[in-house]
Amino acid sequence: MALGKTLSQLATEALQVQDACNLLGVSSSFATAVRDLRDALQASGLPCDTGSVRRHPICKLWASKIESLVGGLDDFAAAYSAVCDLSGHGNGQGEEVVHADILA
Repeated sequence: MALGKTLSQLATEALQVQDACNLLGVSSSFATAVRDLRDALQASGLPCDTGSVRRHPICKLWASKIESLVGGLDDFAAAYSAVCDLSGHGNGQGEEVVHADILA
């Protein structure tokens, strides 16, 4: 049986991913890193509940990289509205609004 990754190995990966530029690769690897982090915390006898994992510094570094790759979250409200429009839900006021600046 193969041993899981250590917290040290996961921390190293979280630091290395800061140089990445491929959103798909980072987001796919993030899912694996979260599972590995939970396992490593459990193996170390540390809290491994959902809240502990999502607030862990390793998880925050991965999430920060994804935020960086999407250009930050300053335009979250506009992005949310654009996705509502794309989904057919409009802007919540019965109107469909096209956000060409977000879709470009």
